[in-house]
Amino acid sequence: MGRQASKALNLAGERGALTPRHAFWVVGLDAVEGEYEAALERLREAPDAVEDQRRYVPRVQWQAVFHGLLGDRERARANWDSSRVHLEERVAEHPEDPRFHSALGIAYAGLGRKEEAIREGKLGVALMPPSREALRGIVRVEDLARIYATVGELDAAVEEIETLLDRPGEMTQHTLRREPWWRPLHGHPRFEALLSNEDLSTE
Repeated sequence: MGRQASKALNLAGERGALTPRHAFWVVGLDAVEGEYEAALERLREAPDAVEDQRRYVPRVQWQAVFHGLLGDRERARANWDSSRVHLEERVAEHPEDPRFHSALGIAYAGLGRKEEAIREGKLGVALMPPSREALRGIVRVEDLARIYATVGELDAAVEEIETLLDRPGEMTQHTLRREPWWRPLHGHPRFEALLSNEDLSTE
C-alpha cells in the first residue's frame, strides 16, 4: 500500500498537481519505506510548514527525524532545536491551539527534554481531547504516545496506543510496524502483544 500510494503521489508531482501538503504525505511514505535520503531531498523544496485542522508540522521537524534516522545526530539536534524555537513562538502567539503544543512536545522529546515534552503533549490532549472532537482529539493522543515512546516511557506509550487501536482512526497494526518513530517500542512485550492480536488486525 505504501509504495502504491507513493508512486501515485510522485506521478501527481510530475504532472504539476502535487500540493505542498501532498509533498509532506510523500515524505511520510518515504519514512515508512526507509527512503530517508530521498525524503531529505524532497524537503529541500517543501514549504516551511504544512498545517491543517489536525496537525502543524514544520519542515525542520521532518528534517530532524530523517537526519536522526540516518545517524547524523548533530544535524538532527540542530533541526530539533530550530523546530523548538519556531514552535515556542507559535505557542506564545496561539496558546489555545493544541496542534502547536503537541508539535512542541515532539520537538522537546527529540531534544531529550522529557518533562517538558510530556507536559506539552498532555496539554495538547487537554485542549483537544477525543471526547470533545474525535478526529482531532485522536491525533493529539497519537502525538502524546509518540512523545512517550521517544522519551522512553514505553508503558505509557503502549497505554495510549491501546486506547487508539480501540477507536476508528489512522493508526493500525501495520502503521505501528512500519513507522520508524515507534521503533523504541519494538520488543516491548505489551506492544508486541498488540501487534500479534488478530482481533485488531486490519491487514
